[in-house]
Amino acid sequence: MVKKKRSPPKKHGKRILGQATTETLVILAAVMIVAMVGISLLGGNFTKVSGAKESWSRQTPLAIMESSADENNLTLVVVNNGQYPVRITGFGSSDG
Repeated sequence: MVKKKRSPPKKHGKRILGQATTETLVILAAVMIVAMVGISLLGGNFTKVSGAKESWSRQTPLAIMESSADENNLTLVVVNNGQYPVRITGFGSSDG
């Protein structure tokens, strides 16, 4: 039985064919790592907002359950968590 000699990898110009696939995978891995870091950083901000919202919803005697704002209006859904009735007679804000 005669063993055939393996032919060297085919070259395309100065690069070995197959090297491009490896480089593509390395670049794809780098892009994925950057994307995961970016998503984790944005996720941290969402956690802070949800933590603040949870904190306001546990306050006593008045808790803010929901809020929304647009250019001219602020809407708050307020719940009385205290033992006694609360009467809101006014609400103000200052432009600073």
